Amino acid sequence: MPLTALLSIKQRRLQRAEREARTQQARLQAAQADKAQSVEAHLAYRRWALEEEQRLFDAQVGRLTNLHGLEHWRRQVGLLGEREASLRGQVVACEDALMRQHSARQQAQAKLAKASQQLDSVKQLHEQASRQNARRTEHSQELEVEERHGQGGSPC
Repeated sequence: MPLTALLSIKQRRLQRAEREARTQQARLQAAQADKAQSVEAHLAYRRWALEEEQRLFDAQVGRLTNLHGLEHWRRQVGLLGEREASLRGQVVACEDALMRQHSARQQAQAKLAKASQQLDSVKQLHEQASRQNARRTEHSQELEVEERHGQGGSPC
């Protein structure tokens, strides 16, 4: 395979690796934003839930307590806890996605570095081959000139 074809292939691979690295970086940023949003939603809900639990408790304390009222209060507090657990699960899922995306970005960066190094190597080989070809051409032209001078200069 000619070096120019190999050089072209390596350049396309580098371009693909650059696009993939940019894509993975964008995905990482999106995962970071998702995690931040999930954490904020969880914390906001937790603050609200604590206030709501206190409000429900205060409402029950002021009344004559009966078993039905206490059971209703317990169910409401339980529902608050379930929702918080669900939000916490979303935070954990976002953290997992973020870790996977970090790994994918690192792989894309490594692939980009490898493609860049390979392209540089092929460029060096191509430049070296071009210089050798230029030297051969120059040497060949010098031989032709010497040969012409050698043939034309002798009277015999």
